[in-house]
Amino acid sequence: MKTTMLTHLAGCVSTKGKDFFGHETAHGAVLYIASEDKKTVVKRLNAWAQRYGKAADDYPVWVMGQVLLNNEQDARKLHATIRKAKQQALDAGYELKLVLVDTLARSIKGSDSDEETMSEVMGLLEGTAEEFDLAVIYAHHTGHSEQHRGRGSSVKDAAAHFSIILAADEDKYGRITHMRFKYHRNMDVLPWHIFRVESVPYGWRVTPNTKVQKRCYQPVLIELASVEEKLLIADAERKTKGRSAKKEPKEKKLTDFIRDLHEAGVPWDDMADKVMEKRPDENPDSVARTVRAIRKEMEEEDEE
Repeated sequence: MKTTMLTHLAGCVSTKGKDFFGHETAHGAVLYIASEDKKTVVKRLNAWAQRYGKAADDYPVWVMGQVLLNNEQDARKLHATIRKAKQQALDAGYELKLVLVDTLARSIKGSDSDEETMSEVMGLLEGTAEEFDLAVIYAHHTGHSEQHRGRGSSVKDAAAHFSIILAADEDKYGRITHMRFKYHRNMDVLPWHIFRVESVPYGWRVTPNTKVQKRCYQPVLIELASVEEKLLIADAERKTKGRSAKKEPKEKKLTDFIRDLHEAGVPWDDMADKVMEKRPDENPDSVARTVRAIRKEMEEEDEE
């Protein structure tokens, strides 16, 4: 869900006139540091542009691979890339406004719990923002017990101006997700914003064994206006399941459920246990086999 949010933010900033959850954006180019999976980020950015009907000329986003922010050589490479991107943006009539880091954990050498390491990393990010006159936003995991703050050292919370907190509400009508802003300097926490994740058809792949061509899908964030809109969507989905108010909606296919959990950030090694926790009536052996099959399929897809 973190990558889906960042690709949406990149699209809003790089697309003229598009707000981000009701907040006006400073239109400009974006540099996206994809430290986890560059190919997936490119696919999701393209799917976002396709879903929102944006042409490549109106969508100045550059993607680079992994950068270790506290590695001197990588830091120099990052600054050189920013200078190049700023010049390319100016040549195209834009300004570079935003650098996105996805994720922070994969962009550091060492532990995110080490204060010295995180002080060095936050210093680099703050210096980069000031030197190049742009905003820097990174994606990070929340703590295991504290869902309101980032995992690891509190140094990054002290350095950050604001946080975007994500949460999922898995009701019986489908996953509706929430986002809110938290401003660290004055401790203001704004109300929750509501969105859903839509699977957008993007590209094709050929299965290794059967050689059958299958449609690929990428998650794209769709902002919802209000709680009322959430209720309208839930009501519409309930009606499509049948006219009887007492009739429960049909449960998602196991394969789709596993893909949703993967998109929500559940590690593959924990996937079978998570599925059984959410759907205790499933056969454990069947769940384990399905998880292995989907994991293999998605990893082969990423390699293509």
